[in-house]
Amino acid sequence: MNLCLHSFVAACLLALTLSPMAAGQASQTSSPVEMLRLRSGDILWARVVEHTPEGVFVERLSNGGRASLTWGFLDPLQEEELRMRYGYVDLAQEEIMIEVDQLLLSDGSEVVGKVISREGDTLTVKVDGNLLLIPKIRVAASGATVRVPALDIYTRDELYGQLLVATAPDDPEAQLALARDCERILDYAHAVLHYQKASELDPELHADEVAYGMARAEQKAVLQEQIDYLAEADHLRKRGKFDEALAMCESFAERFPDSILQEDALKGRDRVLRGRDEALRELVARRWHYWVTRLAKVAAVGSYEQAIDYLDENMGKEVLDRVLDDARRITAEIGEDDVTAFWVERKRGRWKRASYGYGTWLLGEDEALAGLEDGPKVATGGEKDEERLALEERIQRFLRNQEQARKARGSKDDEDDIEAAWVQLSSSSRAWWIIAYYAEFSGEMELDPKPSLSNCRECGGVGVREVIYTGGARSGESTSGKRLMHCPTCHGIGRVRRIRYR
Repeated sequence: MNLCLHSFVAACLLALTLSPMAAGQASQTSSPVEMLRLRSGDILWARVVEHTPEGVFVERLSNGGRASLTWGFLDPLQEEELRMRYGYVDLAQEEIMIEVDQLLLSDGSEVVGKVISREGDTLTVKVDGNLLLIPKIRVAASGATVRVPALDIYTRDELYGQLLVATAPDDPEAQLALARDCERILDYAHAVLHYQKASELDPELHADEVAYGMARAEQKAVLQEQIDYLAEADHLRKRGKFDEALAMCESFAERFPDSILQEDALKGRDRVLRGRDEALRELVARRWHYWVTRLAKVAAVGSYEQAIDYLDENMGKEVLDRVLDDARRITAEIGEDDVTAFWVERKRGRWKRASYGYGTWLLGEDEALAGLEDGPKVATGGEKDEERLALEERIQRFLRNQEQARKARGSKDDEDDIEAAWVQLSSSSRAWWIIAYYAEFSGEMELDPKPSLSNCRECGGVGVREVIYTGGARSGESTSGKRLMHCPTCHGIGRVRRIRYR
């Protein structure tokens, strides 16, 4: 429960009336001249011509000029006096905040509550007025503390009991402080009781404040059931139970047909819908990446052909289905189109990285080298440059011959080579290859337009290796000399392709 819990009824309670004509309408009855004390310390002699939930419209005594003053311009005590006189009650109160523990669990979830006991193998944590037992083995990190509204942890009765025990029964100042705290925990009946006790113990103590506070609390107590109802709906919203919170807000009018808090129920409904959308947007973005990684690891167990078929036909749909299942834990009122829309609207965040590793060549040369920039031209002339050009020519001739030989062998041999190379990759390398392929070709991810293409560490980026043969001593054949062979690591591509996506 945050400040929204106290403000969700504030606007409508500003329109709570003491007379039939006061609610939602401006009063235009004649009124005596008032000495208005402004928050700045100035004094304004004027007659209140009209009043609304937002403030007063006054006519200056000095020159007859008229001006509109919001409640915030007035001295706080006089503001409260006029609100009470005209039938407007402001419910907004500063909440009681407490420090609690923040526990991160091994499954990635979070528990925020007050650790009551650490004995044995479990932690006893106070959350939402209940005790939660958490095995210590499930706690991944602890020690951090956060400030939260006290009503998020304890029930109203528990908080009142704690406050009452700490209050001296014969001290009027303490009784007045307790009355204020009772209002901050939405306990208006007890607030009235302690305002009365403070007045009985010392009638002169802050007499105006006590009188106004008592009248305010009495009016709020009349609406206690309705306030509690909307507070519970707001509490459900904060706990992520959006469907239940929405149902409560939408049934408020039927349950309290004559309530002046109808507008607050509508505002509560809007908060629930906004909160639900924010929660869904965050969940969809987080779980989409999670399921891409999880499903890629599963697909990496199969063959290359199975992985490609899965990527081209089923992976995108399965990711969507899994994320949809997760989203339905937040609300049952969501479909595939909604999940897709939330994914499109997601906050991109930081770039993620994925690499095809030494399986880059499996993409084929065109796709493996897409985005490769031509290197700078080097001036020719000199013995070293001639040797380099001669080597490049030999390499190109070798690669052309290898391509012709591959075509002559036929597709069956190619398939066998691909499957053998796929199996030789580690399971994690195959999973990263699948993630990179999905990110680059599914159309679901935003890609950095400039991929990283680093040189193969075995061949230095040329795609071949030069091997020196010394000849066959037994056969007497003279086969010594330098020969070229395909780099067994990059299979002639010469590059390792890495991408960034989000």
